[in-house]
Amino acid sequence: MDVVIHSGGISQRSRLIDTVEAVDRAMMEVNYYGTLAFTRALLPHMIAAGGVHFAVVTSVMGLFSAPLRSGYAGAKHAMHGWFEALRAEHQHAILRGIDRNRPLVTPGKKKVLGYWLSRFASRLLRRIARRAKVT
Repeated sequence: MDVVIHSGGISQRSRLIDTVEAVDRAMMEVNYYGTLAFTRALLPHMIAAGGVHFAVVTSVMGLFSAPLRSGYAGAKHAMHGWFEALRAEHQHAILRGIDRNRPLVTPGKKKVLGYWLSRFASRLLRRIARRAKVT
């Protein structure tokens, strides 16, 4: 395993007062706990491989919030905090971010997601190619 890219999640747009708790719980399950469980399952393999290139395609809502995005922003904030701690715990051993050791990619709009993914993929492919030539 050379590369791990997290890029999944669900969203919502509604006022907190109009949102049933089950919606917020579902967003936490998918956006936060799902990513956490996937990473936890891969972590031993990442360590055994001697490290991997790692990135999480998340959202700008993990950095700040906006109206109608309370539950989504909460889930993304949780994910950002968790990955910052994970990176600090394992940065030198296993996690090599694609963009200057920053594993979180935070596109702001769906229109720019394709741009970010293509930029990320091209950097990743260059690094893998360099690594293949060295080893």
